[in-house]
Amino acid sequence: MNEQESWYTHEIRKILCKERYSTTSHHYFFELKEAKNGSKYIVIDQRKKVGSEFVSSKIRLFADEMLEFQRILNKFIHLAVLKQPSPGVSVSSQVLSPSFQLPSNERYQLASQPVIGMLRKATSQVQRWWNHSQPNSSQASSDLQPGFFQKLITTENWQEFEEYTYYLLKLLGIHTLYHFLGERQAGKADGFLKLGNVAVLYDCTLRRDNIEREKHEQINNYCHRLQQGYIELSETTIEEFYQHHKQVWIISRGTTRHLRLMNMIEVKEIGITDIMELYQERLTSKMNDQALEMRIRNL
Repeated sequence: MNEQESWYTHEIRKILCKERYSTTSHHYFFELKEAKNGSKYIVIDQRKKVGSEFVSSKIRLFADEMLEFQRILNKFIHLAVLKQPSPGVSVSSQVLSPSFQLPSNERYQLASQPVIGMLRKATSQVQRWWNHSQPNSSQASSDLQPGFFQKLITTENWQEFEEYTYYLLKLLGIHTLYHFLGERQAGKADGFLKLGNVAVLYDCTLRRDNIEREKHEQINNYCHRLQQGYIELSETTIEEFYQHHKQVWIISRGTTRHLRLMNMIEVKEIGITDIMELYQERLTSKMNDQALEMRIRNL
């Protein structure tokens, strides 16, 4: 097998990117290719030497398969390496911690609750959720809960929600984090974060329904900005993320869910309680930066 064969498959297609990885027993070759119709696909080739020959096992992943493949692969890697369940747990039916649900008559239903009495009930729910996640010391858990958590759940002021969301993300330990201050205007994101190989433009909203429809134009604009591979934060500051995994977050009080995929950029609605839960996990467990990156990526 010559050097050309060791790097490339035999398909005559435009190669956009390639990587090679070897262990003591296997060789792995990764190629991102472009088909005749312009669509992208990935070729993964595993080769092992048997006798004097190399035995090859090859798979192809097409664009509409990649994210689900990635989700499952991340789940199994997380189980194998960290020996705990994958962080990418669906929260469509569980707004709070996956291991804890309020009684059915007390679950988070802020979207349909009247404003009267909401503050008192939400405050109680946040406090009980936090105390439940810290069963060894109710006093310690109360001291560890930031006071603005309650305001995140109850405020009807969009500026407060935006500001406290930024503080919450900062508490996670995300060092490359920017808050876009200034007047509110359509099409402008509220912030940008970069952690490891993940880049996210986020927008905060107090809307409780029709989020994707109401934010349609903004989402298109955010995806376009991410697709450029860089963002100008000021006259002297530019953040680049050409090869990063890119996402758009619409942070709300709803449930975390996938909204759509646009030019390989994931668009998600992210429930604020899931970020609060991640903060609690980060604070009380041995979560390193690599594990945090995986959790951020798979929210």
